[in-house]
Amino acid sequence: MTKTARKNLYYGTLAMALLSGPAAAQTLGGEAKATGTYDGQSVESPAGPFATDLQPLVSELVITASGSLDISGGEAADKADAGDTVTYAFSVTNNGNVAIGGVQPTLSVTAGDTPAEGEAGAFQPQSADIAAGETQEFIVAYRLAQTDILRAAGLDGGLSAAASVAGTGHAGGVSAETVANVSIDADPQLAILVETRLDKADGNSGGKAQTGDTVTYVYTVTNTGNVPISDVRITGALGEKTLLSTASAGKENGPWDETQTTADVLKLSDDASGTDGSWDVLGAGGAIMFTYVHTITQAEFEAQ
Repeated sequence: MTKTARKNLYYGTLAMALLSGPAAAQTLGGEAKATGTYDGQSVESPAGPFATDLQPLVSELVITASGSLDISGGEAADKADAGDTVTYAFSVTNNGNVAIGGVQPTLSVTAGDTPAEGEAGAFQPQSADIAAGETQEFIVAYRLAQTDILRAAGLDGGLSAAASVAGTGHAGGVSAETVANVSIDADPQLAILVETRLDKADGNSGGKAQTGDTVTYVYTVTNTGNVPISDVRITGALGEKTLLSTASAGKENGPWDETQTTADVLKLSDDASGTDGSWDVLGAGGAIMFTYVHTITQAEFEAQ
């Protein structure tokens, strides 16, 4: 008996299906199977699943902000006043791993504890798409109002800007915020104007003062700075005599009187202590008048 060798013929292929899972699954996977033929017949393996873990999608913005005061825009060259500008720079970084579209900046400025009254220009740029890992800078100029300066002067970080940005990430809105503070130096200043009025005593004549005549001295004090001034009083000299407006403290009808002649811008002026020769608080831009009435003595007249 003759044995005849039999040849078995096998032809095979490998088939793979690559499936992208839903975002929540955070995987890239699918299934694979092998197919072939044996002796003219198809052969197929069971499907074998496989998966590769993916980093989760992250949409995150990070913002830093700063402000720079330029005092060259107003009337005063050596101090902040109305018309000067603060330039705010927002640096916004996409700290995630997907692009964030339509990122827009916003600015809200507070002077002291009150919403500021100046005017902000348009941001440059007004909107931007930021790729993953990239940084975009937004610039805006804010023009100061005088009330902003008066409310912020002398306070640490008295001009406070709330800086924020918002855009659209892979799953919706994305935002970030921070604060940029700018300080305005205090400039305490007082100015005084002295005027006199002569009232002749009965029996006296001529246009010059003599014994018995009454001289009214009017001292107008103006707060020409940018911060309130407390305990405003007059110190002066009349011949060899030192004049102190507070010397009449406690007297109902002393030789001194004080009244407000000009209200300050923020209406901070106050004199709760009454007529005592001093003014409790004089707000910036406000003015008060001290009046001192003096009758010329014979000794003063002879000492000329």
